[in-house]
Amino acid sequence: MGVLVAVAAALTLAPAPAAHATAPVDLHGAYVLDEAGVLSAADKTKIKASLDTLQTDTGITLLVVYVPTFTSPSDRAQWGPRPPS
Repeated sequence: MGVLVAVAAALTLAPAPAAHATAPVDLHGAYVLDEAGVLSAADKTKIKASLDTLQTDTGITLLVVYVPTFTSPSDRAQWGPRPPS
C-alpha cells in the first residue's frame, strides 16, 4: 500500500515535460485554415461554401481552424478576438 501511495505521489508531483505547442495563427483573411493537414481540397471548398451561406443568411462570420495541437495559449478564448459586448 505504501509503495502504491509513493508511486501515485511521484506521478502527481513530478514536473510535466515541456510541451511543443502551436501558437495562435494568423488567418490572413481566410475562413478556413488547415495547419494539421486533415481537410481535402473538396472539404475546404464545402466548408467555405457553408461559411459563405451562414454569413449571408445570418450575418455570422465563422472561422474554421485546424491545428496539430491546441495548447498555447491553453485558454481557448485567447485564440480569437472577443465578440463585441
